[in-house]
Amino acid sequence: MDKENSVQHPLFKTSIKYTFEEYKGFTKAIYRYVYKVHIMLLVIIVALLILFAITKNYMAILAAVAFPLFFVYFMNKETKKVYESNRILKDNFSVFDFYDKYFEQTNAVSHSVVKYSDIYKIVETDRNIYIMVAKNEGYILLKSNCSKELIEFLNSIKK
Repeated sequence: MDKENSVQHPLFKTSIKYTFEEYKGFTKAIYRYVYKVHIMLLVIIVALLILFAITKNYMAILAAVAFPLFFVYFMNKETKKVYESNRILKDNFSVFDFYDKYFEQTNAVSHSVVKYSDIYKIVETDRNIYIMVAKNEGYILLKSNCSKELIEFLNSIKK
């Protein structure tokens, strides 16, 4: 694709400085939109409340309250540990160039080329767009750094 690049100019450009907050939002989005963990948590809470209704055991209510709190605590702790260990991502500045059939991501330690046909899923939140290349791997875009045209372009290739 290098020969193509030398002739072709990007349709859109954006950039991001990867911070812990951006990575934490990415992790939450994966759990919510890809793995649907919030549904699993809701099912567990409802099951524990039904158990309480049947047995009148107050431990079921305590578990219904404590389980999601422990889950969020441990998820945040693990997210921080992974972010701190990731030298490619941690506090890195990345530039994205979007072309007709692919995009490129470049930073101080890596360069990636991703064809749009290889995208697993695009997840959009109020703050970010996550271009997922697998269930647990993707690229973070800060919406405030994206033009309206880029956002529309990404919406047109969503799967």
